[in-house]
Amino acid sequence: MESEPPRDIFDENLKRLLEAAREDDSGFQSRLLAAVREEVRRERSAMRRRLVVRGLWAAVGIAAVLMIAWSLVSFSPKSVGRFQPVYGVAEVVDGGASRTIAGDESIRAGCSVRTLSGSKAAILLRDGSKLTLAPRTVVQIADGRRGPAVELKAGAVDVEAARQQSGKKLVIRTPGSRITTLGTVFSVQLSTKADGTRKTRVGVASGLVEFESGGHRVQLPAHTEGVAEEGQSPEKRLMSFELNEMVRLIRGTGELAARLNQKAGSPAIIQCKDGSTAAIWTAVYLDDLRETGNGQRSLRLKSPASRARLFTLDGREIPARAEGRDLRVDASAFGSGVSHDTKLILELQDVKGVFRTDGGITWLTLPPGASDRVTLLQFHLPDGARIERLSPEPVASTRMLNRLVVTVAGEINGLEVIE
Repeated sequence: MESEPPRDIFDENLKRLLEAAREDDSGFQSRLLAAVREEVRRERSAMRRRLVVRGLWAAVGIAAVLMIAWSLVSFSPKSVGRFQPVYGVAEVVDGGASRTIAGDESIRAGCSVRTLSGSKAAILLRDGSKLTLAPRTVVQIADGRRGPAVELKAGAVDVEAARQQSGKKLVIRTPGSRITTLGTVFSVQLSTKADGTRKTRVGVASGLVEFESGGHRVQLPAHTEGVAEEGQSPEKRLMSFELNEMVRLIRGTGELAARLNQKAGSPAIIQCKDGSTAAIWTAVYLDDLRETGNGQRSLRLKSPASRARLFTLDGREIPARAEGRDLRVDASAFGSGVSHDTKLILELQDVKGVFRTDGGITWLTLPPGASDRVTLLQFHLPDGARIERLSPEPVASTRMLNRLVVTVAGEINGLEVIE
């Protein structure tokens, strides 16, 4: 059985009502019915248009809400790493509000982290780099297109930079300076002088760092440091006090020999440790190293040392190992541009036979003089040491690093430590 087609109840009731009211006037009834139906059709059409417009406005509103939500997610500060306390507590300043952080938590781009007095903290960046913040240090971290950027506002930070991907760099900024690395271990210290001038010091333990200040750049390899006052060009130094002093003694010996019309000897630093052993830094020449084949060279020591190391004048360490009195050196590490008269710095630790102690007095006997040479020698003695007699007379004497540092100029070739 077929079902009846759906009927318009409103039209049926209206027709029934009109038929009852005017059964005798079919023409009027038809015209009235047609007029009412047309009015109802127009009203329904207008209602449908209003519903469509309302739907469109609702869709636009939903789309706007979604776009706002997307923009908030897309442009909200991202996490650049994680904070890890070493000891003590620190503060994070985000949007002008500061709060204390004492445990592991995420660090967002743009916020500042401040370690308090007696506190130390680490920040692990997303690229794998690690920042260790000294007490009373303030850093702010941004996440740039070319890699993380850290602004050091106060204090000191040790950096273990992860090897960066192609086109990426880790940048450390201080007032007036910029330090760029591709992967290395270094430290950055920001200090303020009495006149308000700020000074940046960069020390490189391994790898290579570019240090820019005052419109000038220097490259700092391992065992070197750069120092620059705000707006000034950076000055390159060696990190080790003894290596720095050796470079200065080598330069000073050359200038003194030229002034006296003599040959320059091999300057040295002799540090008295306990009256029986000494630590020695002395200048040697590449030609002093005997070739042993297979890219190796060797140096024969007069006395064995607990440790022997070899450095270029720019602070680069040459791989070497001590075997009794023999020092084996990897000559391939010298690279190109070296000659037989290239100067090197030899470091020897715990050398016996240099000093002798008798009756509470420590003696040092230098080798016989050489009338055609002049050499600067520097002695590092305990801070409380008293010099009874020293010949020749000192040309300089000062106290630094809890030592009495005395420099003499003698007509000798140098300290005899190699055969």
